[in-house]
Amino acid sequence: MLTFMSGGDAPFELLSEDFVLTRPSALETQGSDHLVPISVSRPFTIHSLSISLLEGLAANTAFALRCAVLPLTEGQSTWVVATSNQGTYETNTNDGEDLDFDPVPQARFTVTTSRSPPTAVVDVTVVIEEAADGMPQQLIAPLGFVFPLGDGACGVSSNFVCKDIGEFEQRRIAKLTGLAGGSPPFGEALVLRLELPEVFIEESPSWTLQSRDGTSRPESWDTIASFSLQPMPDVAVHYTALAGASGTEVVATFSVGAVAGGMRMLVQAPIGYDLACDESVPGGVRQLYLPGGTPTCLDTPNEVATESQKRQLIVELNGTTFGLGQYAFGFLCTVPDIDPIGDASETTWSFIVYDAAGVLQHAAYRIPPQTIAATSVGSPIFSWTASQADKPSLVTFGLTFHQDMSSVRSLVFICPEYVVHDNRLEEDFRVLSSNFPAGGLDLTHPSLIKLFVLEGATIPAGFHRFQFRILVPPVMPEQNLWYLALCDNVACMSTQDAGVMLSFTITGFALGERSTEELDGTTDASFPLPCPRVLTWFAVFFAL
Repeated sequence: MLTFMSGGDAPFELLSEDFVLTRPSALETQGSDHLVPISVSRPFTIHSLSISLLEGLAANTAFALRCAVLPLTEGQSTWVVATSNQGTYETNTNDGEDLDFDPVPQARFTVTTSRSPPTAVVDVTVVIEEAADGMPQQLIAPLGFVFPLGDGACGVSSNFVCKDIGEFEQRRIAKLTGLAGGSPPFGEALVLRLELPEVFIEESPSWTLQSRDGTSRPESWDTIASFSLQPMPDVAVHYTALAGASGTEVVATFSVGAVAGGMRMLVQAPIGYDLACDESVPGGVRQLYLPGGTPTCLDTPNEVATESQKRQLIVELNGTTFGLGQYAFGFLCTVPDIDPIGDASETTWSFIVYDAAGVLQHAAYRIPPQTIAATSVGSPIFSWTASQADKPSLVTFGLTFHQDMSSVRSLVFICPEYVVHDNRLEEDFRVLSSNFPAGGLDLTHPSLIKLFVLEGATIPAGFHRFQFRILVPPVMPEQNLWYLALCDNVACMSTQDAGVMLSFTITGFALGERSTEELDGTTDASFPLPCPRVLTWFAVFFAL
């Protein structure tokens, strides 16, 4: 039996759920500590714990205990550690003569901001409600947050002085003082400036405030949870990741939600990718659903571009800014032969939106790329029989496999927003290819159909067609895009799920638009059929 107690003038409350007893490993063995099996109970008061040992403690052996405690008041405390064999007398004890320390009074403070896009330089408001007075306050930022360097550089409001004074465990420290030294004003807004990271580096980022001068013992302190970063939400990257494919058309789709603003977007791809403007359209960018006049695409010609510049391009709006709503634009991409290798900033996608003055408004980082596939599948062909509002229509997808393809377990057809399929029975969905190894359907989702491939089967080379019925909505969505994903599992539900082998994005039809392709008699015979609609897009989804 082990007894652990806190006493003295200011005993602590002991928390039983966090008690751990270990036998540290010998330094020369470099092994892990041994966790002693125990059962913890509270026999008398909140200041003591009784620990039943489920194995004996060896003599002349060091042990370590860890216990969460709660200081209840200021003052001196004593600690007792004792062992017994459940008899009257203790077998070992420290007599309460060790481990004495004073609790530090708790400070109270808040840290808030009105905006927190990743990598933005923002102003935050610190209000110190309670702390030890008459001395500087040290504010320790979450890991990755950076204060401007220099005397007074991090202070914005004129009622205090802010200076970066170094770091603690790689976290930057700002010293906050009054204009004449000592403590900054309590209960007032202290506005300071800092730069945010791309993503949170810690699992639970926090701010710590310590009342101390130099390296002296803190006279008060507190730790609070940090405000959250606000990246563009719902970001996803969709593209046909065929190894070495050049001229792949790219579409970026996004929504501007709570906060409007910004007119210039920087797109950065993973290393190995090559982004380019589309010289076949005005401005070099497919406007699709962008506001204002013809936008402009800016890239660096390959013959003079650095490797970093090849990964980037800029899209600028013409005469307007992003208001609240949904948008999309297109450009070109060359996919590398292999998946990118490097750190997270080199192997992921980034999107940053700036205003006319170059101030960052919105950003999203660490967007994972698709796995590159070394296969050969052609761009899908898409047709429809009708496009009148509130009417049914048959849509047909045609997909060319230039070689046999194995390991595919499902094909996922995803409709645009507002569009629902009208297929209740498996026979409502038609596979217009006699040799496609179909293995059943999932028709339970209103805007998604999943076609299963027989387990272990290989999709033979050739042109395969798939047809099903939809209901055309009264209005088309701003992001009018269809998606087709080839997955190596049957759980796939989007082009972003694990197991997506290839994905395609296809522009949808407008209300009243006639299909330009007849796939096995699916197009209304009254419509002219001059040429197929073939448009494979690389898609990036995000909301602001």
